[in-house]
Amino acid sequence: MRIIAHRGAPLHAPENSRFSLLAAYAAGADVLAIDVRMTSDGELVLAADSDLAQLTGISTVVENSTLAQLKALNLAETFQPAGSADFHYYDPTVPSRRIQIETLVSLLDEGPDDLRLLVTLRPKEGEPKTDAARLVTAALEILRRRRATERTILAVTGQAMLNQVRAVDSSIAVVIDGLQGLKLFESGKANGIVVPTDDVLTSTGEPTAIGQRISTAFAKHNGIGAILTPGMATSLTAVAIVRLKPPDWIWGAATDAILDPGLRSGIVHIDIDFKGEKVDTSKVALGYAKANKFGKIFQKDGVHIDIAKYEGKLPSSDSEMDVVEDRLHFAIRDWPYYSGGGVGTVTGIKGDFSAETEYRVENVGQATTLEMAATNVDPGSHQATTPTSFRQKDSFYDPHGAPPFVGVEHDEDDGFRINWNFGTEYDNVQYGKPVGDGRTPRGARLRLDRRGEVFAAYYCDAVDAAGKPLSPQDWVCVGVVRNESLNKTIFLRCAGKRWLQEREDKPDEFMPILPNKFLFRWLKVVRFPR
Repeated sequence: MRIIAHRGAPLHAPENSRFSLLAAYAAGADVLAIDVRMTSDGELVLAADSDLAQLTGISTVVENSTLAQLKALNLAETFQPAGSADFHYYDPTVPSRRIQIETLVSLLDEGPDDLRLLVTLRPKEGEPKTDAARLVTAALEILRRRRATERTILAVTGQAMLNQVRAVDSSIAVVIDGLQGLKLFESGKANGIVVPTDDVLTSTGEPTAIGQRISTAFAKHNGIGAILTPGMATSLTAVAIVRLKPPDWIWGAATDAILDPGLRSGIVHIDIDFKGEKVDTSKVALGYAKANKFGKIFQKDGVHIDIAKYEGKLPSSDSEMDVVEDRLHFAIRDWPYYSGGGVGTVTGIKGDFSAETEYRVENVGQATTLEMAATNVDPGSHQATTPTSFRQKDSFYDPHGAPPFVGVEHDEDDGFRINWNFGTEYDNVQYGKPVGDGRTPRGARLRLDRRGEVFAAYYCDAVDAAGKPLSPQDWVCVGVVRNESLNKTIFLRCAGKRWLQEREDKPDEFMPILPNKFLFRWLKVVRFPR
């Protein structure tokens, strides 16, 4: 049975958004279930409801709006994870930060080539049949041009739309959304039916009378069979259905909870709590980003990155020699005020994985950050003491260093975000928009998922300086990215740093150089061989 991500990962990112959909893919979903509507200027967008008010807080009808008008909205405006009533996905004072509506074209172009889709075509209720036919024709043309018809199942709402699909493409798989389609499946006109779980299975997993009819039709026509959607609160979940070893007439089950650990099993690659003071160098290595006296990396019931107060010379343009010295620091990328380091996995992580860690940090502010990231580079030799030579530092331990990489970070005091670098130069580093509150948290859990070239970054369980829980209390996806420059086998780092940064309002002045203390409490990585 296939696990179908219903509108992606809607518990962890705004439904039907790219973040939600590709996060679900990275989490192992077999199929993404999306809803497609047509704008007033003929573009196909992903939206479950005709009115986007539930997502954006503003009543806006998709079919009466142009794509440009819809893209001006923020689909994350009302998003809140479970138990996090005070959560804002993006800072409300920064209107340029928003999640835009996704188009069918962009999902197919940006998504991986093995992305399987269940596409529900949703014409506006009460529209003429000609408008529904336009939607059908446009969707099939996009799927054909992107060569995606063989990995797509169309879901339609009745025989009229079924006939419209068949008139354009007789080969694509079509299922009927709702029990009204049962007779169409029984007659062999439709390939299957989308139906609530409790209509076909009892609470113990036995087929109901409707389930028995679907089973009989499947035996007669084969095809797809039943695609189950979440039913009433008492109905079986996708996890429960998986455990019951469902019959072959159930093609798949949809879920909103794609991160539920019961949906897939993997192999534990590393599960280490960093207890005590002795580093298990068969599993991890500690190291330094720069060779100066201000950083100290050690294990003591966690991996500590302690960075002392900077007491040294600052960049100056007072003399020509000062300018030359400053430029030399930039040329060799070895500034005395730049300190950091962390911990890395010694054994490479092969293929798809999910990595989690928990951290604490003493100070948050500009020019100090921490991350968990995957990179092609291995951590090198364990460095047990503060380096006295450039030979004892390693860019592996430098947040944003050793590209290419993909990571999740607590970005200064701005929020949490995904970062990545497709190239080999430090200047190629890119960042997602900061999510959530970056000023108050002094700790959280971080998560990084990989499936093929797709990565998804998350955070949850934030706490303040006193350890008091903050929002969010469930995983929030802060970004997704495709990085095809990373090897099949990668290495993982957890690292922190501080540096010197110019003020945006006065570029000839600098932000305070913060001392800091980072702590990574544990690290767990689970692999999912294909």
